[in-house]
Amino acid sequence: MKKALIFTLILILTFSGVWGQTRVEKKIIREEKAKREYLKVKQIIESKSFLFFVNRVTINTGSSISIVGEGYYLNLKKDSVNTILPYFGVLYSSNGYRDGGGIKFKSLAETLKIEYDDIKKRIRLKFSSVNLGERLEFEVLVFKNGEANIMVGSIYRTAIYYSGKLYRINEEINDFSVPE
Repeated sequence: MKKALIFTLILILTFSGVWGQTRVEKKIIREEKAKREYLKVKQIIESKSFLFFVNRVTINTGSSISIVGEGYYLNLKKDSVNTILPYFGVLYSSNGYRDGGGIKFKSLAETLKIEYDDIKKRIRLKFSSVNLGERLEFEVLVFKNGEANIMVGSIYRTAIYYSGKLYRINEEINDFSVPE
């Protein structure tokens, strides 16, 4: 009986050490994968030639609308921005909104500022742009896996939030691809 108890304790201690080691190894593997993903996303951002496809809109009341497959995007290329985004909110001025109040334009990305948070593995982009006399303020938070949250604000309308995914633009074949 004593031998069986000792044998059982030895087995438990042996396997608990293996399980603990497995968790540590899994954590290390997850951290290495996150670091690789973040470095790829960072390279795309540094190229200043990328696209965010938007799949969800959140208005200031907290309501969320899925727009998957609708073709809405924010494209940043060098110092210019090209965007087609829906707008569901309050317009305070009818300052020439010919597209039903949506955010659709091509313009310069003024005051582009990129902040890297290597510890939390995320990147923040801030820039403004002028469209038909309206100054739009953009703030984009890109996570290590390429997911992004985009906030657009203006004095002429309530702020609106978008969620999407970062894509690399391949200029040679005029195509885009997901970060690997």
